[in-house]
Amino acid sequence: MPVTLPETIVRRRCAALIPYARNARTHSDQQVAQIAASIREFGFTNPVLIDEEDGIIAGHGRVLAAHLLGLDEVPCIVLAHLTPAQRRAYVLADNKLALNAGWDLEMLSLEIGELGEAGFDLSLTGFDEFELGELFAERTQGRTDPDDAPEPPAHPVAEPGDLWVLGPQTPAKAGRLRENRVRGATARARVISLVQRRRVSRAWRTILPTVLSSKKRSRLGRAV
Repeated sequence: MPVTLPETIVRRRCAALIPYARNARTHSDQQVAQIAASIREFGFTNPVLIDEEDGIIAGHGRVLAAHLLGLDEVPCIVLAHLTPAQRRAYVLADNKLALNAGWDLEMLSLEIGELGEAGFDLSLTGFDEFELGELFAERTQGRTDPDDAPEPPAHPVAEPGDLWVLGPQTPAKAGRLRENRVRGATARARVISLVQRRRVSRAWRTILPTVLSSKKRSRLGRAV
């Protein structure tokens, strides 16, 4: 299948462009302001993609930024070759494909660092102060071996056999707890202790079989 290349860039009045009603991509006021600042600095370098009826396919944020800047017209490319289904799919693909890219952090640090040294306004790159701080944060080694485990306290808060009261359990909560099955001998011991000390609710009865082995359930007798 031959690749379609745009032949011309046309201009359209901002007021005439129609946003896609089911556009799933959102643009906050802060992000629109960032796009506007980028257009002011670098120019309108990325045309808006539209259909034959001036419906926006890609470039909703750029059109909002153009309104913010008071632009009357914006450059556009008409994608007349797309089918209705292709247009809808490209609205998603145009945004998602860009998000799937990654960063070479070493190269990114080098570029951002040199731009900063040259006095360039780094906010125009789209990175906020927190992201820039994380990028240049000094990485230090910890004071302990990451594989070292601390000694258990002399008087731990919880011990095997302790009873932890969780409050009333509805069937819905019971279902969620059943999905997150309790594992380990210590956990099973706590459940056994719970059943032995007091009668459990009907919701809990649906959870216990997923936690206890058949051998341990037989030890509970009439408590269950």
